[in-house]
Amino acid sequence: MVEVFLYSMIAVLVAAELIGLDSAEIEHIHLASSEQLGKTSLQKIDIVGQFEANKTIFKPAHLDWMLKGMNYLTRYKVFVYYVLQNNLIFKTAKVFVQLARKLRLAG
Repeated sequence: MVEVFLYSMIAVLVAAELIGLDSAEIEHIHLASSEQLGKTSLQKIDIVGQFEANKTIFKPAHLDWMLKGMNYLTRYKVFVYYVLQNNLIFKTAKVFVQLARKLRLAG
């Protein structure tokens, strides 16, 4: 089980560095490093392939008021169960959001 954790931690570390995130800011990488669990530095990991050629910069999604509202409402099981899992309501809301974004009402 520990071996699986170490491999997944290395995968997260490499993926974070690949998209330009500071792996030291990822909580479970930081905790593993403080407990000296496995390799938590990219310099200690042998990477096969074109790592530098494939590096990119992660650009987070723009959080408009509609997306912030959805993130807030998904905290409630009732909303998720009765709204998001109801295709009629969800598809209608999706069309509304797409139209609002097209008309630049959200942003």
